[in-house]
Amino acid sequence: AGPYTYDWSFNGNFVGAGDPFTNNEAITGEYCVLAYDGCETPPGEFCQTVIIEDAVPVSFEADTTLACFPAVINFTNLSDPASFVDQYWFFGDGNAVDGADPSHIYENPGLYDVKLELRSALGCLYEANYGSYIQVLNNPQVNFSASPQPTTIPETEITFFEEAESGLVEYEWIFNTNNPLGTSFEENPVFEFPIDVGGVYPVSLTVTDTQGCTATEEKFIIINDLLNIYIPNAFTPNNDGINDLFYVSGTDIDPSRFTFQVFDRWGELVFETEDPEIGWDGSYQIVNKEYYAQDGLYSWRVVLYSITTTERKEIIGHINLMR
Repeated sequence: AGPYTYDWSFNGNFVGAGDPFTNNEAITGEYCVLAYDGCETPPGEFCQTVIIEDAVPVSFEADTTLACFPAVINFTNLSDPASFVDQYWFFGDGNAVDGADPSHIYENPGLYDVKLELRSALGCLYEANYGSYIQVLNNPQVNFSASPQPTTIPETEITFFEEAESGLVEYEWIFNTNNPLGTSFEENPVFEFPIDVGGVYPVSLTVTDTQGCTATEEKFIIINDLLNIYIPNAFTPNNDGINDLFYVSGTDIDPSRFTFQVFDRWGELVFETEDPEIGWDGSYQIVNKEYYAQDGLYSWRVVLYSITTTERKEIIGHINLMR
């Protein structure tokens, strides 16, 4: 009826008394307890096997521990597959996954601790934590300028100036990036763009630093067309398919701001258009196609603007109509 006392043994060896009882054994074995009630009756006994799991060694590796950002790192679990049932990865940047041999993207430069945690079949957790294991490097800064900018044909020779940080070892220039007109590996190259036609040309510079990290910058080079105008001094509107129209042609003409007028010897308007694609066919006032102007000398006036520079030109001259 009590009071009770308790004796404890491990694998047949007495290890202590009392209730509760604490004992630390590092191996699997059988614990037994004898309970006494203070009388002469035989003690009660209960035995139970306690399994102590051997520690699971945990190790892993990365395909690289030094990379430029954004860095894609592949990890491999080197632990014995028979020693665990689950694995958990912690990448040191706030992200974690479970599963075998993950690939992880580090989106910012820095030093990162990496931890692998394994759970055994008994539910025990084991880990390997590698401090500052992954180093993600900052990419180099890249910038450049060009001169002259903007420019106008035929002055299309452009000098480029690399303005990035120090410590760069390689330079790659692509002139007109999507459809290259040329390349250079100089630090400050000179390149001549087409001299007969203007355009906007994307130019890219890719730099590489001493760590092998790269960065790319793209800018646009503006080369304006020269405002060129061609106006003939005679035409023959006789429907023979040759020189039948009197019109203004050229380059860099803004079609949205264009006026072309023709006057007879008395100053009366015989033709007018605001479309540079339309020319005078020798008809009178266009609305009456039944009547054609007589042969002779006519005066004309053109007002137009440059697309690229918004320069305005007003030109007056004479045209000789001959059928």
